[in-house]
Amino acid sequence: MKEKDVKGDLLQASVPRKALPTEEQIKSTWRKGASCKVSIVCHTYNHESFIEQALAGFLIQRTEFPFEIIVHDDASTDNTARIIERYRAAYPDIVRSVLQTKNQYRLGVRPPCFTFPLARGDYIALCEGDDYWLDEHKLSKQAAVLDQSPSAVMCYHDAIRVSEEGRVVGRSEPSRAGYNASQLASAPFIPTLTRMFRNKPVHWLDRRPLPIALDIVLTSYFSRHGGAVYVNDIAPAVYRVHDGGMWSRRGTVERLRTTLDAVLFIAARYQEEGDTRATRLLLTRAVSELIGAVGTAIIGKVLMRRFSERLKARLKRLLVRLKPDS
Repeated sequence: MKEKDVKGDLLQASVPRKALPTEEQIKSTWRKGASCKVSIVCHTYNHESFIEQALAGFLIQRTEFPFEIIVHDDASTDNTARIIERYRAAYPDIVRSVLQTKNQYRLGVRPPCFTFPLARGDYIALCEGDDYWLDEHKLSKQAAVLDQSPSAVMCYHDAIRVSEEGRVVGRSEPSRAGYNASQLASAPFIPTLTRMFRNKPVHWLDRRPLPIALDIVLTSYFSRHGGAVYVNDIAPAVYRVHDGGMWSRRGTVERLRTTLDAVLFIAARYQEEGDTRATRLLLTRAVSELIGAVGTAIIGKVLMRRFSERLKARLKRLLVRLKPDS
């Protein structure tokens, strides 16, 4: 995962800047008789302060093809569900809602278990309820890329991280080179809110409990259908960093544990399927994550307490060996 921390100015672009189009205005540009091309899937929980900006980013999309918006709320305790229903009433042909009365996350069931089977589009685009899109041509551009790239199962673009105050605090840097299917199997970092992928059944969703970092699991799973293409002409999507965020609220140790849980889940599934190469690939990824952690404050502090003097002695000997002769 590549992310840059930056000291950014306040984000100037926001959604919406003007009144949202009506349902009839959105549909007026769609080709007559065309079937749904893209299903926008949005998962929410206690996002009453953010969900309208996410929905606005969906509704400003300019396309020649029909799209739908599927919003899943996991039994929020705030007004998120009420806001979703207000938009569903205003856009009955576009917005569909799945409102849980019991929190499924605590039961080990993840939102895609409910939303993916409902998707009618050829492609699925993801965006959580606390994130949002800026580019009104995002869907059109990504759908065109997948239309023209039969060997690709997914395409993606850049994202930025923004604080609750609207200040840019980081930039995500997914690979500009894209990934072939073999590379995608190792679950490289691809910002979830930038993804569009082919609507394929995901059989691993039947397992319980599912890992928290399901985006890592999905990246690897889709590799059986092709690679991933980077799209360079889409404005960055906005990932919001806030205390209630599923990922941003987690500490470094918890992020490592969550990542390893997903990677080992994938390795176990490939082992069940008899894919030895993919199993080894994911186990190598798990070891790599652990080794990377050693150099950080997570495990580094523990190790340094035990081995600090030994490491200092080794470093001193190395420096002596490297010192040029006087």
